[in-house]
Amino acid sequence: MVERIDVIVVAYKNIDFFLKENFNEISKSNINLIIVNNNEKKIVSENYEGIKCINMNYNKGYGTAVNRAMLESDSNFTIITNDDIIFSNGFFKKLITHTNYYKRNKISIIGFNVISDKTKRRGLHKIVYNPILILYHFSFIPLVLSLFVKKSGYIGALETMHYYKSSKFVKGVSGACFMVNRKNFNYVGGFDKDFFLTHEETELFRRLLKSGKTIYYQNELKVLHKHSFSASEISIKESFKSMHVFLKKHYSKIIVFFVELWVLDWLILKKVILPKGNRNEIKYFLSRK
Repeated sequence: MVERIDVIVVAYKNIDFFLKENFNEISKSNINLIIVNNNEKKIVSENYEGIKCINMNYNKGYGTAVNRAMLESDSNFTIITNDDIIFSNGFFKKLITHTNYYKRNKISIIGFNVISDKTKRRGLHKIVYNPILILYHFSFIPLVLSLFVKKSGYIGALETMHYYKSSKFVKGVSGACFMVNRKNFNYVGGFDKDFFLTHEETELFRRLLKSGKTIYYQNELKVLHKHSFSASEISIKESFKSMHVFLKKHYSKIIVFFVELWVLDWLILKKVILPKGNRNEIKYFLSRK
């Protein structure tokens, strides 16, 4: 029996792009497509048949939208993807051939070879999100390293350089496009509704790992991420809010204070060093609560 897979995508600005690039690949693979209209004005075109559309009355965030869509999914595996993703030719046919392995090894999260369209960076994370990673990210080290690494992987964000060698068990994958075991997703309560945008997937990975579940990276399954579509001032602002929520939920007040003081000091210093950088980072950080 062929494994059935559902795809959930939250409509933002690029749903027409997503359908244009992916609908044929999805439909020919007998994949169920569920689109959440997160209170956006743009609706799905009537030119596409067989799509399950969910209209949210109020935008409560990416994770909440996915949780709602998951109620409509009854497959063993469900792909959660941004609307600026392009699946490679034959992606789903290849994916289905691996599902027995995922079930046999009780894998909860399957990550893909996510390639940024401009930088060619690959999004495979070696470690889970934590205060040490935050301190590292907001420091000179990633800034300097990123000047030398342009195509083979962004060391500055601790994304690995060995993505091309093999598939493997990991501690995190790119949140732009990944697949979940639906039962395990529901077992840990799905996405945390307190995260409006960004870091909701890394927080999910953390809870799954703590519950004894596993995460797997499938190297040969490739998708292209039009990252420039989704990167925005909003995502930067919400990223600081999500960082604050994450720290507050999982660490002591002393650690939260120290880490956020470090981040603020770094943003101020970076503004002095790179005056032409993002002018709103400090303002966004100060409005994180």
